[in-house]
Amino acid sequence: MRDAVAIVADASLPTEDRLTAFDELELLVESIDNANDLRPLGLWPPIVAVLRTDPDAELRAFAAWVLGTAVQNNPRAQKDFLDTPGALDALSAALATESNADALAKAVTLLSGLLRHNTDAAAVLTGLRSSNATSAGQTAEGGTLGALARVLAWRPAAGGARAATKVRRRTAFLLGNLVAGEEVPRAVAEAVVAGASEWAPTVVVWLQEDLDAGDDGDADLVEKTAVLLTLALRHRKDAVPADTRSQLQTLVPRLEARNRATGDSDAAVDVQVLVGLREALA
Repeated sequence: MRDAVAIVADASLPTEDRLTAFDELELLVESIDNANDLRPLGLWPPIVAVLRTDPDAELRAFAAWVLGTAVQNNPRAQKDFLDTPGALDALSAALATESNADALAKAVTLLSGLLRHNTDAAAVLTGLRSSNATSAGQTAEGGTLGALARVLAWRPAAGGARAATKVRRRTAFLLGNLVAGEEVPRAVAEAVVAGASEWAPTVVVWLQEDLDAGDDGDADLVEKTAVLLTLALRHRKDAVPADTRSQLQTLVPRLEARNRATGDSDAAVDVQVLVGLREALA
């Protein structure tokens, strides 16, 4: 792993060589033992530095991917990442400023890995919000999901709908995991549901835009967004604003009609997902 990190951290080397080393490193840190060796070998800081400062978006994306793989379902690696000076700031900066869709989507994946099965998940969210606010010269107000506010509203300068969909899928999956509350402390799930007025109107717009895209719609995004909204509504229906619920009641029949027209293809949404959302709205 030392050799691989030495290559990815060396900006004088060709990008292709650094990407190949990142690919090898990602496979290595899939092993929990290897991920846990990153700290004693002093390898967290150079990987974090690529995420924070490298001018190449593909390298920043790979850095987030490797970090996300290392912390996934690994409490020790989660703590090691959070104990690395500047690591949480680097993630916060990526969520707040990254313009590349792939790099931003992988930063969301890194956040997901940090939160799942982490007893300190609430502190991670608080730390992200404070870091984001400080870098923007603001206070740390703005709700539990302040760190994701920019991601929720993000639209690509290039790449169009496909680029936006990539980020939205990851974000809907993350929020769905948080609301489900099976892999994070209950207090985090409750806080995310309580903050539905912040995120629910935006994700409903995603459904509307997916419908407007016609044949270019993304079934995976619809499913993840519908599951997220269903979970929130089942927790506490009034957490989702009334006008947002009304908009959903209009959209669900349209989504079901499109699904019937699509038939049994890869473009179809799981029927039970839409049924669940309709029942949660009733």
